[in-house]
Amino acid sequence: MSTLEVHIRQQDDAVIMKLTGNASLGNIDDLMGEFLKLKAAQPQKVVLDLAELEFIASLGMGALVAMQQDLKRQGGKLSAAALTDEVKNAFTRARLDQVFDLHDSVESALSSDTPA
Repeated sequence: MSTLEVHIRQQDDAVIMKLTGNASLGNIDDLMGEFLKLKAAQPQKVVLDLAELEFIASLGMGALVAMQQDLKRQGGKLSAAALTDEVKNAFTRARLDQVFDLHDSVESALSSDTPA
């Protein structure tokens, strides 16, 4: 079974959620569990650091869309940064590049003032 590691850290006024490994069917519950913990803190800005995410299944993309919608309802914003080529291609095929605020780096996402 492929693994997914989720590391969450605070940086200034944002929360960075780093995903490492594979977001596949077998570990989406873990991802959603981490997000529910994060959501309880009601962060205003969350940046997904996807530099070390090797693969994302359609269910994983659905989980990220659900996260974005939940944060938006709370007045927050979810951005994705540092997508690998494979993950960026998956986002493009699923048209998530039109849904998410995508950035080349975490630093770029942190400095962005794009509204939620």
